[in-house]
Amino acid sequence: MLIEIIKVAHSKTTSLISLIIKPTEKISHISKLLEDEYSITRNIKSKINKLYFQNAIELAQQKLKLYTHIPRNGLIIYCGTILDNDNKEKIFNIDFEPYKPINTSLYICDNKFYTEVLNEVLIQKIDNISETLLYLFNLKNIYLDTTIVDELVTLN
Repeated sequence: MLIEIIKVAHSKTTSLISLIIKPTEKISHISKLLEDEYSITRNIKSKINKLYFQNAIELAQQKLKLYTHIPRNGLIIYCGTILDNDNKEKIFNIDFEPYKPINTSLYICDNKFYTEVLNEVLIQKIDNISETLLYLFNLKNIYLDTTIVDELVTLN
């Protein structure tokens, strides 16, 4: 379901941001990291790459502003412009607290999302449909194109 969408998501540029934040990190430190990354975009010669990268950083900054502190298990943010099955661009921007604590912080910008951490900290057994619904609705800060949301509903 959602994990699989994140794992197969890709972009035509190296502008997908995977931001894995351990609980002991400070919001101000991560904000500064993103500001520094944004300032580096001035050196990108390709206008398309620059635009996609800046957009991804802005999406990550918007998600980070929703928090006053890092949640007790850490925070995972995936954002950027992905290509759907028809090679159409879609904005993908999701943040969530993992099921288990994160022990490391990581920032990667690539043409795919870094998902190895999901196998360790997110996968859990969900015993009944009410828990499934609660789990899905806890991802309230998600923005997905309606076609991706339709796929999620179909998978469930």
